[in-house]
Amino acid sequence: PGSLFCMWLRLLHLLAVHQDLGPLVVVIRRMGRDLLTFGGIWLVLLLAFACAMQGTGLVKGEECDGVTDAGKIQCWPSWWLWRAYYQSFGVPFFEDLKTDSANAITIVMWPTMNLMLVNLLIAMMNDTYTEVKEQAKLE
Repeated sequence: PGSLFCMWLRLLHLLAVHQDLGPLVVVIRRMGRDLLTFGGIWLVLLLAFACAMQGTGLVKGEECDGVTDAGKIQCWPSWWLWRAYYQSFGVPFFEDLKTDSANAITIVMWPTMNLMLVNLLIAMMNDTYTEVKEQAKLE
């Protein structure tokens, strides 16, 4: 798999000098940077929502008392972070949400993580594409 990835990178490097394909290669490279920026923003928001959910006083349920195996993810010490991770993709875990503040944070988290961040990513990539196309016209 590593050699195949290197082959594709080499092919993209060779196509960068082509008149029509060169700008698309530049777009792919710059959109990779956009994805890294987006990942950083997503991670900061994920940690913020995870800490906020932990601050609502959610505790492990009675089903975790005496559980010694690692088979039940709700009993892991890092469950607060995993719960926010899964909630950012739309899994609600309503059975864990026992307080009104936890429900309110979940209601705020879904549109923020799913709608606003995806729109942000689309806008960043559109801006990158427009910038590269304008620069290609000048050259």
